[in-house]
Amino acid sequence: MRGFNYQNGQMAFADFIDKVLKIRDGQSLYMGSNPMPNVMPNLVQACPMPLVPTDTPPRIWVGTDSVVSTHYDTNFNIACVVSGTRRFILFPSSQIANLYPGPIEHNMAGPQVSLPNPEAPDLQRYPK
Repeated sequence: MRGFNYQNGQMAFADFIDKVLKIRDGQSLYMGSNPMPNVMPNLVQACPMPLVPTDTPPRIWVGTDSVVSTHYDTNFNIACVVSGTRRFILFPSSQIANLYPGPIEHNMAGPQVSLPNPEAPDLQRYPK
């Protein structure tokens, strides 16, 4: 926990999509939690989401191949994969204490993440 393995930046949505289309294997790009009315207003109007309250604007995450650390979302989510595959590992909220949340102060998305890798946990460091 000495630093980050990513760089933050801002760019227009169209420029981001151009970069995604030109990406090579091994590179990763991620754009997270942008309000869709800001980046795709026509799509929001064309595809209303009846499962979500009308005063809740949809948000969009777009990215290439990546692994996201286990984390707790405070909002309800509906995931839609347009291309490729996406896999979720879900834990009941009763297991939060066993997931070693951290770092407390800084992280890319805001919420704390689980420090162990759920697919290959270091049981010496994280015995729960």
